[in-house]
Amino acid sequence: MIGVFVGYIGVMLVLSLLVVVLVQLYLRRYPESVGDAGERKVFRVTLVVSLAVAFAFQASTPKLLEELSTDRDAQENLFRYSVAHFTKVSDAGVLVVDQAKVVGNALVKFQKAHPEEQFIQNLGAITSDGTPLATYLVIHHIDAMGIAIDRQTGRTAIDAEKVESLKAEFLALVVNERYVSVKDILKYQVEKERALPKINIGVWGRNLDFYVERPSRTKSKSAIKRVLTLDFPFANVQVENVLGTFVTALLLGYATRFIRSF
Repeated sequence: MIGVFVGYIGVMLVLSLLVVVLVQLYLRRYPESVGDAGERKVFRVTLVVSLAVAFAFQASTPKLLEELSTDRDAQENLFRYSVAHFTKVSDAGVLVVDQAKVVGNALVKFQKAHPEEQFIQNLGAITSDGTPLATYLVIHHIDAMGIAIDRQTGRTAIDAEKVESLKAEFLALVVNERYVSVKDILKYQVEKERALPKINIGVWGRNLDFYVERPSRTKSKSAIKRVLTLDFPFANVQVENVLGTFVTALLLGYATRFIRSF
């Protein structure tokens, strides 16, 4: 939270310095405004310049604080990645590959690929607590299937090849599921970077829609709510952004006056 306010103060300081420069340029052009008699006029000019700067940079105080806190879309994606099928949050709070889920999902696909092999269908029932098997344990039981073949009919080259083929197939499924999990973690890391505090500010970077949004056909609001939120058939006023920019302009005006007093 401290970092959010530090970032906000930094933005306001930069904009205040810009207002100071513009006001000073005005005073040089109209020197009769200097002195006690013109102090009120100077303050009015300062507020007008502050308002122009705030609207040009679209610096709405609530919006700035929200954006400095986090990127909400990235925050939602972080939650989605944290509950992904093949990842888990470790005790240290880090997203890691969940080996049990990887093997469990690979085993399900392995069983679906061999519905005729009863031994493979029974692999999931080997653990009594319902947790997925470890990779080495599944491979061990596939080897055991080869021994069972040997006891019943005698091991042949065909049987041995079948066992090795099944082992290779299962390992390939595990590798693929792990690859999916690693991709999830990489996406998580990207979204985590996006979710860090940031400053989304620029000269008219969000166009007029930041203040007056064009109506969306998909909106479904009651008549009372449309009146309260200033949603008209031709345009929807973004009340929060408009008022937030006015607040920013007032703060810039007083900050500029404070800076000029030194």
